[in-house]
Amino acid sequence: MISLDKLKQVNILVAGDFMLDKYCYGTIDRLSPEAPVPVLNVQEEKSVPGGAANVVNNLCKLGCQVRPFGLVGGDEAGTLLIGMLDSVGADIKHLYRAKSYMTIIKTRIVGNSNYQIARLDYNESIPFPDTNQLMDKLEEALNGCNIAILSDYDKGFSSENVTKKFINSCRKLNVPIVVDPKSVNWNKYRGADWITPNFSEFVAIIGKNIHNADDDISANMAKISETYEINNILVTRSEQGMTLYDGKNITHVRAKAKDVFDVSGAGDTAVAVLGALLGARCEKQDAVETANLAAGIVVTKGGTAAVTLGELAAETRINHLDRILAKIMDWDTLFIQVALWKSDNKTIAVANGCFDIFHKGHASLIQAASQCADRLIIAINDDQTVRKLKGNGRPINSELDRAYVLAALESVDAVVIFTQDTPEELLSHILPDVLVKGSEYTIEQVPGRLYAKHVELVDYINGYSTTAIAAKSRER
Repeated sequence: MISLDKLKQVNILVAGDFMLDKYCYGTIDRLSPEAPVPVLNVQEEKSVPGGAANVVNNLCKLGCQVRPFGLVGGDEAGTLLIGMLDSVGADIKHLYRAKSYMTIIKTRIVGNSNYQIARLDYNESIPFPDTNQLMDKLEEALNGCNIAILSDYDKGFSSENVTKKFINSCRKLNVPIVVDPKSVNWNKYRGADWITPNFSEFVAIIGKNIHNADDDISANMAKISETYEINNILVTRSEQGMTLYDGKNITHVRAKAKDVFDVSGAGDTAVAVLGALLGARCEKQDAVETANLAAGIVVTKGGTAAVTLGELAAETRINHLDRILAKIMDWDTLFIQVALWKSDNKTIAVANGCFDIFHKGHASLIQAASQCADRLIIAINDDQTVRKLKGNGRPINSELDRAYVLAALESVDAVVIFTQDTPEELLSHILPDVLVKGSEYTIEQVPGRLYAKHVELVDYINGYSTTAIAAKSRER
């Protein structure tokens, strides 16, 4: 399993078309009396980075050191976009304002059940400003970078001259370059290290219709690679996953089945994760598999979105283990996961106990605890401490069996076993936002309460306990 901690040391330059994505959400319950069109009752509006700016946003959320390189307009949208990238930690000194240029804006109108009913594109017909002065500063911006990404949305930045100069500068400075193409002119991408077309873009370059099938794609990759002198071609294939040709071998990476909410920006996320991992010198296959997982995460979100380091770490761990077993963590793994959750501004609750024979009282406690924070950790006593607390003959279920039952619950995000008499040492490392216990305790009786911001006592259901269930079973 790859170490995502390496991403924090990656310096990465992102060039291309920087745009602003806007969303207008509302409900539709009638048609306009003026024309047979729906009337949207606007409830929310938001703006997010789009195009190359979305690639930057994704990389910043992964903890990389990111340098956006390009132009935005001298308008309000440009000011907003630069502010957004600055706020997520990007180094914006290589992102320049062009006073005569208007930033490209894409506004999506979203109605009932998050159904997109229209998109409004602004400023695409405005000529792109001269980039000669900007490109004179390219090598300075590339200095110290581990990798570069060219996010070409075919909106004007990546002209043939600019793209060729970009690739030549990267090769001169020995900076690998990943191209995310929209243009059908692949001659300008000649000599790039990687290119990441989606299936439709790949078909357009082949010049003939093919099926989104392994054999059809595989049959055309070597020729395209040779024609454009690009060693690594990664075709993103939506629900079919991805296919990689690395100059010698072809690898198909399958997508996990997901409930797709919105595909906006999935390609940006994939190229960002791929570039970040290649910059961290990860193996090609590991980088592609992880990019595939990241794209699977982002399509479950609404609008142009980013994948956080915590989300990617959890999905990577799950991909290498059974989904339930992946939630059962040793202390070191848990502490890393907790740090990632906290870096994503997630609140954390902890509940602890023996949880021997799982019953209604346990279920009620866990359900209440899951409402107290964004993430819920269940800490359970190991077999030896249960025996010390409950006597010989206990536990009835082993610690791993108990952990598995708890990890199978959708509301539980992690399960950890502790060997001490109380969970105080564990809590001193986690420092949760909320510590949850049943109302049969008083706050003063809760071990480790000093390590939590808040102690929540939830209603205790009388008549349910492992001891009582075991006694009743013996009577029968």
